[in-house]
Amino acid sequence: MTTGKVTSFDAARGYGFVRSADNPFELFVGRSALQQSGLSALSLGQELEFEIGCDGGTLIAKNIRKSALSNTISPVGLF
Repeated sequence: MTTGKVTSFDAARGYGFVRSADNPFELFVGRSALQQSGLSALSLGQELEFEIGCDGGTLIAKNIRKSALSNTISPVGLF
């Protein structure tokens, strides 16, 4: 597991992006990954723990969970 922060989230579309502390690339977070993790939304700047995967050439965050150190900021509607 790695940790990172939410860089954007579109609640209407149900996806967003996170950036891990040890990876310079943004990782896609889709609606299905959120649902599998029991999360319904993400907050800008929220700290998460996740695994890095690849889906069709796209880097993704999977097995997502809230970080114990998470500082939650109000949910972002559109980015």
